[in-house]
Amino acid sequence: MNEINSVPGTMYSTVMARANQMKTVSWTTQASFTLNDGSVVPAGTALTGVPYSQLTQCNAIEFLTYYNSGTSNGFYSVHPRGNYYDATYGVDCSGFVSKAWGIPRDTTSGFVSELYSANSSKYEKVGTYTLTSSSSTTGVSSSSLTASYPYLAATCAVVRINSNGGHAMLVLSNSASTNKCSFLEAHNNFPEQVTYTYTQLANMNYCPFSVKTRYFNQYN
Repeated sequence: MNEINSVPGTMYSTVMARANQMKTVSWTTQASFTLNDGSVVPAGTALTGVPYSQLTQCNAIEFLTYYNSGTSNGFYSVHPRGNYYDATYGVDCSGFVSKAWGIPRDTTSGFVSELYSANSSKYEKVGTYTLTSSSSTTGVSSSSLTASYPYLAATCAVVRINSNGGHAMLVLSNSASTNKCSFLEAHNNFPEQVTYTYTQLANMNYCPFSVKTRYFNQYN
């Protein structure tokens, strides 16, 4: 079985490095800092990872630029969002995938609507599933999703929009022999690694996809 990967082979390591840097970047707070879950860490706290945010999206290098510019740029401002708190500079789930690919930041709804389109210039489905809506993945056949997951390769992604909201994750590794896939995702306070079985992914309506090479090459 041939894996599908639309990121040019020469750029594979660059994409994965960007993703890993967002997960592993080290920094120390210069003032008190509010995390996404509302907990507050004092100045002088060593932290790892680009913090979660739906505001200004940053890869690791961009984040450190804001961090190193001092405390006068709103870096330590508090931004409540319901029961959560966004960092002034950070990354959310779709931003994480976009920043790893090096393309303009897209959203989960943007991913899904493009995949629903028959002539998207940005993204392509991995596998042969059929989206029944431009704004939701709940109508997709679980069996077709499960049959599509073995074709995922590192630097591909999955996206869902259902009653639990929207989410996207970047593929880190895939094992068709064990029916499991590992991902890097922006979730909770900082990016993290997670692993799901194909059955779990299908039950959560995750649709596999990749960035089209031509679109990728416009920005890399």
